[in-house]
Amino acid sequence: MYMHIEYQYLNLLQQILDYGIWKDNRTGIRCQTIANTMLQHDMNLGFPLMTHRKLPIKSTLCELEGFLSGVTSKEWYQQRGCKYWDHWANPVKVQERYKEQLEEEPAAFELKEHYIKQHQLEEDDLGPIYGYQWRHFNKPLDECKSICDASDQLFTICKSLKENPNDRRMICSAWNPAQLHLMALPPCHMTWGVIHVNGTLNLWWLQRSVDVCCGLPQNIVSYATLLLILCKFSGFTPGVLTGYLCDTHIYENHLSGVEEILSRRERINPLPTLEITDDHPIALSKEWLNVYWSSTHYKLSNYCPLDPIKFEVAV
Repeated sequence: MYMHIEYQYLNLLQQILDYGIWKDNRTGIRCQTIANTMLQHDMNLGFPLMTHRKLPIKSTLCELEGFLSGVTSKEWYQQRGCKYWDHWANPVKVQERYKEQLEEEPAAFELKEHYIKQHQLEEDDLGPIYGYQWRHFNKPLDECKSICDASDQLFTICKSLKENPNDRRMICSAWNPAQLHLMALPPCHMTWGVIHVNGTLNLWWLQRSVDVCCGLPQNIVSYATLLLILCKFSGFTPGVLTGYLCDTHIYENHLSGVEEILSRRERINPLPTLEITDDHPIALSKEWLNVYWSSTHYKLSNYCPLDPIKFEVAV
């Protein structure tokens, strides 16, 4: 029997506060950090949208829809109300924009950091991020319109679920060293896979960098939803969701919020339920993967969270 996911999460916060080591990082905001831990959730205990504070779900599911479809357009996410990628863009495209600006406005050299941030906000292309690798692994960016069998990791997994569910190679990688330099942000949750055991489907993911306050609760929701989608497709029962967490940290400017979360430990509510409600016919085809599930097609029931707690994302 697995411990309730919410108490695992609270214990993780306390463990970092008690034993974490202070580290500097690229954001300029120090982190208290531990290495190599794990969370596990039995999906029979409810959907792991935690209740210690109100958490967003629409943006997280929108992002998942974009990943499933291989979307690389920032505007696509923004039009659907997802702001997660607002501050990021393909760094090569950003540098090209800045070089063009310098040709017309040499004085921009004195304010390089300012203009780079501006171009990051304005550039639409996110580069070959998560979903691109899921659906077009290592394909040149100008070929992303057509999905190639060998590069479509998601389709390959779905094919195995239908034809050989005991396959031990159902793994999807977003980490592609050959294209990291083109990505708006190198993937934090870099690899995931599924394991079928006797009619039950289990999903695991590996996360190299874990922002425990801003990122981890949404990562849990995203992969739990992905598991439900794959179960609806395959007909299997959702089993255990496992997150393998590497550099696991709390940012210094999140500490007051963490203390507020831990003060609510005795007020935790039961987990909600989430149902995938899309009724399109389920058939093994790339077209099915592209149109089958929309992030608006879900039903969340019995979600009773406590008040939200504001955390600023470290960019």
